[in-house]
Amino acid sequence: MGLRRETEIRRATLTQEARVILGPEREVPEHSRLVRNVQILIPESPNVMLGLDVTPDAIGPNRTYKLPEMVPNTNIEFRLWPGQFIVAASAGPGNAFCALVIEYVDEDS
Repeated sequence: MGLRRETEIRRATLTQEARVILGPEREVPEHSRLVRNVQILIPESPNVMLGLDVTPDAIGPNRTYKLPEMVPNTNIEFRLWPGQFIVAASAGPGNAFCALVIEYVDEDS
């Protein structure tokens, strides 16, 4: 298992409107064993709601989201296949922030 690209660190600004903060990879073959190890650093406050593979049609303004609320001040790790993505929103009024550390891994090497 080796890295196939440089590790990325991103900062996402979240509002009450859910949006995709890490999209699917487009240039990866469908049945490959190329994955992304994603670590999300959740701040202490305001609270963050987070979900995997929520269809883009189900997000937008004036919607009620069924995204779980994350425990504040924690790190959460996901292993994503190329077609998977992450959606997030602020649980309360105002903006929230989170950091993403993304490792691009080839499980065959």
